[in-house]
Amino acid sequence: MADSSLDMDRRAKGGFYARAGLPVYWVVNVLHRQVAAYTGPDPGADPPAYRARTDYRPGDDVPITLDGQLAGAIPALDLLP
Repeated sequence: MADSSLDMDRRAKGGFYARAGLPVYWVVNVLHRQVAAYTGPDPGADPPAYRARTDYRPGDDVPITLDGQLAGAIPALDLLP
């Protein structure tokens, strides 16, 4: 869970994950009580980045995708302390 490492999780790690082509990654933002889901990696960008970010807050369901297919969802509240 990200609290003091939020900037590192968003920027540096996001670039690493995008470069690797990881299709989705989440950042659990404890301070703002939300889960940010990054999708659409662009490994060729300079620097590598994700094309989209969707924020989920308590009351929202965070979709879980496996191999590009929706496999289910988990309540954002279940991911937050």
